[in-house]
Amino acid sequence: TMKNCLLNKIKKLTLSPHKCFSNLCGNLGLFIGLLILTFISQPLQAQKEDFNWIFGAYDTGRNHFQWDDDLNLTIDTVATTASFYLTNSAISDEDGVLSLYTNGRAIYNGQTHQIVENGDSINYGWYWEYSKPSNNFSAQNSTLFINSLNNENESLLFHLNADTVVNVYVNLLANVGGRNLLLTTVTNSNNQIRVLSKNQIIIEDTLVVGSLAACRHANGRDWWITSQEANNNCLNVLLYTPDTLYLHHKECVSFSYDYYNISTAKFSPDGSKFIYA
Repeated sequence: TMKNCLLNKIKKLTLSPHKCFSNLCGNLGLFIGLLILTFISQPLQAQKEDFNWIFGAYDTGRNHFQWDDDLNLTIDTVATTASFYLTNSAISDEDGVLSLYTNGRAIYNGQTHQIVENGDSINYGWYWEYSKPSNNFSAQNSTLFINSLNNENESLLFHLNADTVVNVYVNLLANVGGRNLLLTTVTNSNNQIRVLSKNQIIIEDTLVVGSLAACRHANGRDWWITSQEANNNCLNVLLYTPDTLYLHHKECVSFSYDYYNISTAKFSPDGSKFIYA
């Protein structure tokens, strides 16, 4: 679970290319950077929003990973039409019961495993149509659920679309625009789950797939949300409060990522560090 943190300063440590650990290395070459953001943090009581995850793509089945209060893991299978290739996010309620999940194409009810009302066509665009036969979305770390700060019945899905896609497995390079940061709002009123609004643009820019991450603010309430700009050295830092969501500032360092790089961004469990590779 993510703890609370307050952005303080940013440092850079460059790692030399060593070896490829996944097919993403391919013919793109490899440049790995490690960003370490130092935070002021304090402990929070454990939360259960991340107690459930669903994995599986194509014909491999769908596995449901569920943790309990003692962090014991149970694995079973679920019947869902969602296919999870690289894009995958889920959120649970305060009791650790699965509420919602997404594969980047639609939002599903965690109990019925059906698409929620108006929950189809998330990230709709040319790539949504292109990936329709497989019913999955190839953009890792590009979706993120956060519970609403001003309505206990609402959840927010932050997601990066995929107007620009790099598929090194089939040597497909399609460049038809930028990746925007979007927002979709889901409500649960009287056990009726539906999407209130979807695909609202928050940042209209060329952003790096995989760079979406979040961390609780040191005040124990608000959230920091990050996304990396492509082909430059700047990280967008948004602040989500009960009153507003806005671009708080940008952190710019001495190296930049190529336009087509696919990245991974993570906060440490205690919220004290931010790692971007």
